[in-house]
Amino acid sequence: MSNGGATADVEVLWDDLLAGPRMPAAVRDRLSRGDALPGFGPQAYPAGDPRAVRLLQLARRAGPLPPIAAEVTRRTGWSPSVDFGFVALRRSLGAPRGAALTLQFGSRCVGLLAHVLEQRRSGQRFAPRAVYTGG
Repeated sequence: MSNGGATADVEVLWDDLLAGPRMPAAVRDRLSRGDALPGFGPQAYPAGDPRAVRLLQLARRAGPLPPIAAEVTRRTGWSPSVDFGFVALRRSLGAPRGAALTLQFGSRCVGLLAHVLEQRRSGQRFAPRAVYTGG
């Protein structure tokens, strides 16, 4: 799951990769076992998610980040997702666990409100492409 539901899995990935003495070896071991790397992989932005790029820039303002993204990208060619970016931001801010998802959905709400305001101003109908499935 990504773009909204993977932040908890990305948190676990960070914990697992940073628990041992050598993060690069932990990435290699996960890949050799075929384990998932939440926050990375095929995504809607083959050249890299620009939202993740910006979130990582913001996270680095608070201090250096562990080189997880660089190591995974070096080994796989995969770029970080927006979920990874929100976890990086959450950790850099020292916000409580779970706050990455709150930050993500808060930003999504702001975007939807902007669409509603634009619809009211323009008179055009806003038609979301997603379908709620009761999850």
